[in-house]
Amino acid sequence: MSSRTCARGRGNSNSSAAPYYCWPGITGPHLVHGVVRCVTTPCIVSEARGDNPTAPSPRVRRIRGQLSPLAEDEVRDPQLPESIMRVLILLAILGAASAVPKQINRIVGGTPTVVQNYPYISNMQYSEIGFWWYQACGGSLVTANSVLSAAHCFYGDVAQQWRVRLGTSFASSGGTVHAISQLLLHPQYNHANLNNDVAIVRLSSPAVFSSTVQPISIAGTNYNVPDNTPVVTAGWGSQWYQGPPSQQLLHVTVNTINQQICAERYAYLKTLPGYQNWPDINNGMLCSGIFNVGGRDACQGDSGGPLVHNNVLLGVVSWGYQCADAFYPGVNARVPFFANWIVSNA
Repeated sequence: MSSRTCARGRGNSNSSAAPYYCWPGITGPHLVHGVVRCVTTPCIVSEARGDNPTAPSPRVRRIRGQLSPLAEDEVRDPQLPESIMRVLILLAILGAASAVPKQINRIVGGTPTVVQNYPYISNMQYSEIGFWWYQACGGSLVTANSVLSAAHCFYGDVAQQWRVRLGTSFASSGGTVHAISQLLLHPQYNHANLNNDVAIVRLSSPAVFSSTVQPISIAGTNYNVPDNTPVVTAGWGSQWYQGPPSQQLLHVTVNTINQQICAERYAYLKTLPGYQNWPDINNGMLCSGIFNVGGRDACQGDSGGPLVHNNVLLGVVSWGYQCADAFYPGVNARVPFFANWIVSNA
């Protein structure tokens, strides 16, 4: 069996001990313990390794939609018993503005970085009128022709209302701008409950790989990481809840959060007035944040952006309660759950 490598700009390749395989492009799939080259098809990493992420600390959700104000940090003191915390949260939320299901994310608690650290990062720009564009979501380049992002970013839109800026650390300048030929939302995407919140964005012209433009490998169906694993997110979204976006690319490190705990906390939120129609946590979702502490997360404008483990795309920023909340984690679409659909359509 011939070996394959994952292209990393200008013909260079990155090696790894993890097994990879390319879809479709070869008969198989062929597992290769070494390097894999995938240029026109997504690169899949089949198993997670227990290393820490190599990228520096940074994370991200969509600009055209926000959640209601979150309760004050004091009412979510991790030292308090869960029952007391719930009562205090209820009292705080009852005094807040009414909720709107779904929130768009941005990087909270992050630090400035450069695109060379995240050469797959994609700036998804939107325009109602065709000549005034603004950064509205994020995405990850997975092939020369395709970006993976969040379906809720593009729901109800046409391709001509969006474009992609690649290869720059800045929200509004630099890099290369690509028109979009097709917005392909997951066929089972549900805008009411945000199930299957992934989309493939097809570029009108292929990206040219360089030190600042490269595709990212995606996590395969068997790629699992333990709870509390450090993961990285990046984007140009708001720097605090309902705050201004960042012109400079930001990144932040957060941790994966236990699925059952995340599901229980959002189930509790749904018992509160105004939150009954919020999404349920399911197997296609992955929770992240700083458990019972908060302060680091994605936010408005970061939707569709990457959640990365060891330079492998593990999640797509999706939704959450405000941003960087201590009690309610951020929620991402779980890439391994959608790996087969992604490789079939990218």
